[in-house]
Order: sequence, then C-alpha cells, then structure tokens
Amino acid sequence: MVQPLITPVGYLGRISLNFKPNPVMKKYFHLLALLLIVLATPHLRAQGPQRVVWNGRELALEAMPTTDASLRTAAHDIHGSITQNSLRPESAIDIHFDFGPATPVDSIAYFVFVIKPACASPFCNEESVASSYVTAKMINKSARTLDFTMGGLIPGKNYSFVSYVFGLDGEWCNGSDAAMMSFTTAPPPASKSEKMLIIINKEYEGNARLNAALDQYEADIQSTMPLMIFERYYQQTSNIKKAQLYLDIQNRFEHDNLSTLFFLGSNASITAYTEMLDANEQAAWVYTGETFSYYAHPLYSTYQYDARTDAFKKSTYQDICMVRSADARPAVFQQNNAALSMGMVLPDVLHDTDQQIDYIVDYLEKAHAFRQKQFNFEPRMLATDGFVSEQGIIDLAIGSGNWISGEALQYGREKDPVYSGDDIVWKNDFTAKLSNNSYEIFTLTLHGAPQYHSFGIYGQDITNLPSLNTRLIDLYSCSVGGYTAPGFLGGLYLGKGNVMNVHAFSQNIGLVSETGKSGLERLYKSEGAYTFLAKDYPIGSAYRYFNGYNEAELILGDPLLTLRIAAPYPVTLATFEAHKSETRALLTWTTTEEINAERFEIEHSTNGKAWRQIGETVAQGLTGGNRYEFSHTDPHPGTNLYRLKMVDTDGTYTHSKAVCLTFEWTNQVSIFPNPTSASFSMAIPAAQKIQSVRLKNAAGKTVRSYEKPSSHQIGLRGVPAGVYVVEIDTDTGGYTGKIVVAE
Repeated sequence: MVQPLITPVGYLGRISLNFKPNPVMKKYFHLLALLLIVLATPHLRAQGPQRVVWNGRELALEAMPTTDASLRTAAHDIHGSITQNSLRPESAIDIHFDFGPATPVDSIAYFVFVIKPACASPFCNEESVASSYVTAKMINKSARTLDFTMGGLIPGKNYSFVSYVFGLDGEWCNGSDAAMMSFTTAPPPASKSEKMLIIINKEYEGNARLNAALDQYEADIQSTMPLMIFERYYQQTSNIKKAQLYLDIQNRFEHDNLSTLFFLGSNASITAYTEMLDANEQAAWVYTGETFSYYAHPLYSTYQYDARTDAFKKSTYQDICMVRSADARPAVFQQNNAALSMGMVLPDVLHDTDQQIDYIVDYLEKAHAFRQKQFNFEPRMLATDGFVSEQGIIDLAIGSGNWISGEALQYGREKDPVYSGDDIVWKNDFTAKLSNNSYEIFTLTLHGAPQYHSFGIYGQDITNLPSLNTRLIDLYSCSVGGYTAPGFLGGLYLGKGNVMNVHAFSQNIGLVSETGKSGLERLYKSEGAYTFLAKDYPIGSAYRYFNGYNEAELILGDPLLTLRIAAPYPVTLATFEAHKSETRALLTWTTTEEINAERFEIEHSTNGKAWRQIGETVAQGLTGGNRYEFSHTDPHPGTNLYRLKMVDTDGTYTHSKAVCLTFEWTNQVSIFPNPTSASFSMAIPAAQKIQSVRLKNAAGKTVRSYEKPSSHQIGLRGVPAGVYVVEIDTDTGGYTGKIVVAE
C-alpha cells in the first residue's frame, strides 16, 4: 500500500503555530486522520480480506493480510448476481444474494457493497463511485436471500461490483469478498421526460420577482432540454415537514422520473444526529451536521425521522468489533450512491426575506446571462494547495487537453501543513489573479472556516475584489460552505462577479494523497469531476458521478449548468491542423460558417500556460468551406502549441483547441521567452543534463545561482528589471547568453 499524506483542512487558528488543541480536539484530529486515510484512498484498497474501521464520522474498508479467512465466503456457500433495475436500467442495478445451507445466516453482521468504474488507463480514478453499508436486517431469513438496489450510475458504462460480508468468523469488523462481478448499465433512453423539483422556502411563495426569474429559468432549460418538467415545492422549516418532503421525493423518484433537486433557501436542510453507542447501548456522544444530500438518496434513508424527539437520527457503535445480539443501526447505515443530482442557492441567514429573494433573483439573472453568452470564461485553471506542490494538478489539466493553461498562486513562505495565518504574498497574488484574469476553474485546498480562508482571506476580501470572472470555485476547505454562519464564504463567492457555481463543504473535511502529491489531482483524471464537466455533464451530475455526495457537500448554484455553454459562435471551425514544413510550422484550418466573424488571431505557447499572439488573419466572412493558412517561421526547439482566437465584430471571441508540434533539439542551448518577467525556460539537447545556472548582473555579480535545477524553468521572482547574463553549465559543456527581465 502506498503511504498516504494526510492533509486535514480544518481551520486551526489564526496563529496555528502556537495553537495547542485540547484533549477533545486531539481526539477529533486523530479520528479525522483515520477518516482521510480510509475514505480518500479507496484506490489503494485490495480485494480479499478486509477490516472495517471507524474513522470518527463513517465506516470504511482497509485491506488485511491474506489468510485462510479469505475462503470463508465460498466455504459458506454465498452466491450473488446483478441485474439491471427495471425502473432505471440505465442508472441502477439490483443485487441479489442466495445463502446456501452451509451459510450461518444468523452470524452475519452486515455487508459492504462497492461499485467502481471499470477503466484501465494509468490516469484512471479507481475510487469507488458508490458504496452502501447494509446490516443483516436486509436479509430475508426465511427465504435465505438478500435483495438490494444501488443507483446513481452513468448510462451505458462498464462498472465493477465488489461485496464484502462481515461476521461469519465471529468478528463484526472482519470480512472478505463475497462476490466480484462486472456489469454494464443500459444505454440512455432515447426520449424520456425528467423532473426537476425546485424546493423553495415557504416565505418566498408568491413573490412576483422570484416567480418571473423562475419562469425565465425554466424557459432557458427547456430550450435545450425540452423534456425537462419542473415542479415548485414550497418548504416550511419544521422537521415534520422535512420528513414529508423526503417521502414526496421518494414518490416522485419512483413515479415521475425525478432526477434533480434545486433548493432555493435553506429551509429543507436537515440537522442530522449520529449517536455513538457504548457497550451498554447508551449514547456516549452525539455529533451533528447540516446536510442537503439526505434527500439525494431516495432508495434508502440513512437518517430516520423520530417524531418523539423531532429529530433526524441514526445510531452506530463506538466499538465496531463487539458482537451484538441485536443491531441498533438502521438497515442501511451508510451510503454515498446518490440517485439524484442537487444544487442550491443559500442566501445569508441574517438577511431579511426581501434581501434573500434579491440574492436568489440576482443569481438566476446571472445564470440567464451566462446561458445567453453575454459573458464567457477563458478555458484556463488556477490552483492552490496549501500543503504540497500544485505542479501535478497543472500538468494533468493541460495534459488532458481540456484547458489551454494552468497556474498556481505564489507563496511567501514554505508550505506548512498546520499554518493558516497571514501570507501577504499569497493574498496579493490571490487578489491580482482573480481580479484581472478569467478562469473556468479555481480549485483550492487550505485550512478554512465559514468566515475565513487561510493566509488572511476574510469575507470582506472577497466582497472587495474589483471583479471576479471565474466560472467554478471549488473549495476543498473545512466549513467554508457553512451556510448557517452569517457571511459564509461559499455564499459570498457565488454572489460575486460572474461566478456560476461554488463547490464547498459545510463541515470539516480532509484530503489524502500519495506523499508529495496533491489530493486535488484526482479531480482532473478520468472519472474525475472536472473530466465529466469538460464532457458537458451538468455540474450536479459531475460531482455525483465522481464520488457520490459527502454528507457535508454543497453544489452552490444551478445544478443543470454545464462548464461551457454550447451556443452559436461567430465561426464554426471544421478543422484545425499543424504540420512541419522543414523548419517551419504550417497551420491550416477550415470553417463551415462565419457569422459576423472579423479575424483569427494565431497564438503560440511552449508550455500551455503563457500564450502570445504571433499573427493575424482576416476572416473571409463567407458561408461554405473557407480555408486558411499561416506559417510560423521560428518555432522553438521542443514543444510548440498553437491555437486560434476567433474574434467577432463586436469583440466577443472563443478559442479553438490547441494543436501541438515538436521540433528536434539542435546542439544550441536557448533560453526563452526573452524578454520575460516571471520566469524563463532553457532548451538543451536531450542527451545533456543541466548542472548549474547562474544569473549575473551588468557588474558581473551573481544575483541568483541554481545547482542541478529540478526543471528547465527558472523563476525570477524578486529579480529587478534589467539585462542579465545567463551562464548554463551542462555535463558536456557550457553556454552563455543574455536575458532581459522586464518590469
């Protein structure tokens, strides 16, 4: 097993270097560490004997050493099968188990059912996309069978199903695989209506502005999804009404093909209570959390509404290995295979009703403008990881071909896994990049709290941003989605500028990755949430298909929005190709339609991050097969990326995909770009290795020195503007050149 790096992302205090947690907090963080290991690294788990561990919030599997116990399920004559669900064959399966005469059914404690994507790519996410923990209460003991349904799957996709049975050897926390099967969901139905349930705070009912905005919203959706049906459901705040809402959702899921939940206001969210029972079946302690994802699981309810206490509760055990004569847990006591997509717009809790409606209407009007292509976003990404390097994230994003460039925020200090205080360099870069640049995705993992991000970012800093043209802000930080707190950061981001969606968590969370790698990398791999977004999946579905819904997970904004809006562009590009012509790069492209097109700007990059215009061609403006050519006479040694910026007469534009050409290295060592301001790169023959690099000023004084640099890119932060001599020593010789550092 690969040793993971544990990265808790809770807020540890403004000056966390001096923070000493009390014994309760120490226990919490110990449990959190277990949570991170077993939940965030399911791809590290092996088949065979498994142990269930409690991590402070949930149960999860970890591999055990192989023993003869791995044969016990076969010896006990347990047989399983999978069939497509009759109600939703494209997204759900029915699981059936038969227990033979040799099976001691009364000894079974519970089962764990896991579904993973069947993919073989080295960049494949093998994390489970669905899992359910099911007690023996699901067994029909007279028939010696178990029947269970799991949903929330992608139509027409190959999956692997693994199940584990626990208790056969007398221990409740040890088990092994009972069935391992592959299956394929049915293709998507050709034409089948779906329903969105819009769940609205009762106090908003009858508001003319909100109703008009919802009328426009529904019309926008039906223009591209004509079979979508909408129902407005007004929700009161009482728990008995929330319990009725869950039953109504179950009914619509079964009979009306309900697919999506859109919450406007927080009335529907439940406070979920988990009781931890001791050896005497008494609640030793209780933890609570606010959640919407409860409603996204209509097949089985984990939390049960208790009318006596007017609360949503479930029970579990402190000691999961202690054998019980009876099981106090619900039949399905843990699950993440959400069958419904969800999204929500959550106004500030301190605002009055009119102010809350204003917030929602402003968002819906912004969503309409986005769908009308009144603004767009550069296909670029920005990442920051407060714990490890972001380079792996950027490499995956650019390597996927879905984003033309990526960058990270700069730090003014060494990364420290517990520090969450001020970093003025990071904060200034945060403000500058988000205010001046356009991104499709800004993803970050830092310590956080509802009203504070690491490194000095408070709500007022978000409010004070001059502009914010970022499509999706993804916050893998503790509690920044804590919508019960006034001015919670997730809500401030959603209401700012052109932000269309915010992904956040209402409680403490954590990430785990292999040592030295960011836990955010899996978002960009196949089966990752961002890969689904790049394939035009709606945002609510992209996160659901990625890894189910965490109880604390929030999809702020419209769940049906896609990452990019498919609308008519000034140019319909048929082909765009790049070919070598001796030492030149020859670019050719053809169009099938040009509507108000003005020009093509040809852009070049060597790394997919920094692009510069190298030419321009006037659009012919004709319908039919227009053909264009452009020759780049001085491509760089190594990788050359090219793209078209297609500009309309009114200044709007879109970019083409990037095409790549590689030119062989010569014996010449070159440095580029020149002039530069942030960094420069060195191109050397493949057989040579750089031993050292020195940067000297006009007086001959060495101002920077790098011994055996880890990459061919040298950063220039803090180097004053001017002309410098660059001395490069390789293992076969040396090179001297000049570079101009611009302001």
